[in-house]
Amino acid sequence: MSSVLDLGQFPVRPQRSVGESLAGYIYRFYGSNGHRVPDVLHMSLETIYRPTKLSRFDEAWRLLDAIAGGRLGAEREVWRLNHLAAPPGEGRLNSQAEFSYQNLRACPRCLELDGHHQAAWELPLVQTCLRHRCVLLDKCQCNRRISWRTLQADWRCPCGLDLREIANEPARRGELNADEFVIRGIQAYRHEAGMRSDPVQPAVTPFRTVQLMHELVWQVPPPEWRATLAKTRAGAITGRLLGRWPALLRRSLTRVERLLVAGNSQLCIDLMPDVALRGVHEWYSRVVADKGAAPELRQIAEWRRLDLLPPSKNGNLIVFNPTLGLQERQRRLCQFSEWWKRLFEHYEPVAPHIARFLAKRSTSSTHALHYGSYSRPHWTILNRLLDAAWADLPVEKFRPLAWAWPERFVDAAKDPQQVLFTASAQLAGASTALAHRLERLSRRAYATCTA
Repeated sequence: MSSVLDLGQFPVRPQRSVGESLAGYIYRFYGSNGHRVPDVLHMSLETIYRPTKLSRFDEAWRLLDAIAGGRLGAEREVWRLNHLAAPPGEGRLNSQAEFSYQNLRACPRCLELDGHHQAAWELPLVQTCLRHRCVLLDKCQCNRRISWRTLQADWRCPCGLDLREIANEPARRGELNADEFVIRGIQAYRHEAGMRSDPVQPAVTPFRTVQLMHELVWQVPPPEWRATLAKTRAGAITGRLLGRWPALLRRSLTRVERLLVAGNSQLCIDLMPDVALRGVHEWYSRVVADKGAAPELRQIAEWRRLDLLPPSKNGNLIVFNPTLGLQERQRRLCQFSEWWKRLFEHYEPVAPHIARFLAKRSTSSTHALHYGSYSRPHWTILNRLLDAAWADLPVEKFRPLAWAWPERFVDAAKDPQQVLFTASAQLAGASTALAHRLERLSRRAYATCTA
């Protein structure tokens, strides 16, 4: 290793400040000794900040930790947690684009007061400085975009202007609210966690991060700023963070969060092809089985794995209300299984000609008109039935729904989850017209019982 890379050879050895970014610390260390950051370190930092192969990540981290004299060891799990989430065999990591290395942003007043670059400014969702209530600076007055590769010593642009002397714009209230939520929600596994003396607590796993960001989408804008932040809601908040996640997972979780906010459902579910969440489920399983992983990370991965049911044989996966515990969820599923069994076992038989008509109507539609499991009435019906079962509403009011159901007789399986899977598969195969009719019947029966 050349002397220019070995930080132990420099006379000035500044300590890393609390909340300081990794790239900012490397820049400040070399700048304090009158040197620019070598290109090989820029490449190593870019490798760590962006998704890459595991072997390249480990190699880059070993180099950075070696030149820093082993000071970065505790932070390694934090960065790996940001990167790990890809299904096995893909060869690439899935960082959710949380950190940004190329586009350097900073608050001039914080640079003047503290002298270091904060890790929170690297989050693409964060656009403001909460301390000074201003928009983060990303361009010099010469209209040149700021980057770590071109930044000169003492926080100067290549044009010679000191970034600390530039006045930036005040931030809007909605933008400040958004950034406050982001920083508060995910700082548990940021740089601050890696610099503490106690073990790293990666309290927010990738799947939980998705949930936090969708909560953010609903919390952020006051009405007066919705027009201004419309692109941020649709693009930067959801898109940047989830850009590398399957699109089905993004859309499905959006619907789950929307129902939680609008309907306050006791047991909110959504169904989707297992390809969207199978990779996440397998990743949690690998972490739990990895004896070399941090104990805290393995424990959290086990909790999150229990929150995801394994994929069913008919290709559906259920996402439950994250506020419900595992035991509470199981009680509700058992209640639904018993209620569903009563609904289909004890009612007056339908006349044969009506039964033939219902069976023909449920199977005569073309494939293009079949109801998909992504459509709103599909999971609206199931959520309504789950709520009815939990409230133990009388099944007599739901007889018309049972008569019109695609397959009238459902054998209640021993596993309550399988009852729900079966009902979902039957509903997914129904025609559009029949699905709308089932939605109306369930809504009418539920309203009658709760009036």
